[in-house]
Amino acid sequence: MTKELFKFLWPYVRSEKKKVFGTIFFSFVLAGIKFAQAYLVKPVFDNGLGQNASFHDAVKLAAFLLILGIINFPCRFYHFYWIRYVVDLSTNNLRTELFSKLQRLPISFFATSKQGEIISTLTNDTHVFSGGFKSAVDLIREPLTAFFMLALAFYRDPALTVVILLVAPLFIWIFGKSGKKIRKSQGEVQLELASITH
Repeated sequence: MTKELFKFLWPYVRSEKKKVFGTIFFSFVLAGIKFAQAYLVKPVFDNGLGQNASFHDAVKLAAFLLILGIINFPCRFYHFYWIRYVVDLSTNNLRTELFSKLQRLPISFFATSKQGEIISTLTNDTHVFSGGFKSAVDLIREPLTAFFMLALAFYRDPALTVVILLVAPLFIWIFGKSGKKIRKSQGEVQLELASITH
C-alpha cells in the first residue's frame, strides 16, 4: 500500500525531489534527536544527578540538551516547511491537471454533471489528497521515532516494555476498527460536500 501511494504521488513532486529527500533525511534526524533527549533526561528523573554528581556534571548535561535543542529547531523548521511546500505544490499540480482535463471534456459532460460535484472534486477532494501526502511523510518519521523509543524502553526497563507490548495489540485493534469506519464514511462525506457545494 505504501509503495503504491508513493508511486502515485511521485509524478506530482518530482520537480522538488531534493526537498522530498531532505524532508525524509530530517525524519531520521528528528527521530534521533528525540531518542537522544529521552536517553539523557531519564536518568535525571530517576536518580537525579546522583550523590557523587558535581556542578560540572549538571552543566555538561544541560549543555548536551541545549545543543540538541539548537539542532532540533532548524531541523524541525525545514522538515515541516518542506513538507508544507511540497504538499501545496503537488496539490496545485493535481488541480492544474484536473482543470486541464475538464477543459478537454465535451459539453455533454457538463450538461449531465452537477457543477457542485466538479467544484468539490477540484477543492475538497484535492484537499484530502494533500492530507494524504502529508501522512505519507509521517509514515516515515513516526515509525522511526517509535522504533528508537521502543529500543530505548527495552534498554531501560525490559519487563515494563514487555507489559506494554502485551497491551498494545488491544489498542491497535481499536484504532484499526475506528480507522476502517472512518475510511468507509469518507466517501459519503465527500459526496455530501459535493451536494453542499452544489
